[in-house]
Amino acid sequence: FDIFVKFNVNKKFLKFDKIIPEIVKGKLDAGVVIHEGRFVYKNYGLNLIEDLGERWQKMYNLPIPLGIICGKRKLGNKTLTEIDELLKKSLDYSWKNFGKFNDFIKNFSQELDDEIIENHIKYYVNEYTHTLGERGKEAIMRLLEIPMKKIFLER
Repeated sequence: FDIFVKFNVNKKFLKFDKIIPEIVKGKLDAGVVIHEGRFVYKNYGLNLIEDLGERWQKMYNLPIPLGIICGKRKLGNKTLTEIDELLKKSLDYSWKNFGKFNDFIKNFSQELDDEIIENHIKYYVNEYTHTLGERGKEAIMRLLEIPMKKIFLER
């Protein structure tokens, strides 16, 4: 948020599923909404101030670096390659059997509507999830250029 907003705001850090309810109750004026919340905020009578993902893409013309799976080098190349291949096989299996895991997914979802769950998965699980590629690497390097102090230490 701080890398995009250039004015002072009072910040309160909450778990992602608590943000919309706090805004609805009037305890917050605004919030950064993630996960399924980006698909349902309108259902709560909330308005979009700015889509930070779209802003990132306009500013940098790169995919949004949302997360990463890391392994310690001491595990060795063979083990890390095996883990990478298993993750890819898991993704392939999940895509081939899309919809088969809805009950499992709903155990961990804030929103239970099948269409919202499907949109959330299709939006965030993409070609960069399977293989990072040069554009994905470029996005991570760009994120690392942004002063981490500003993001993490000013809490």
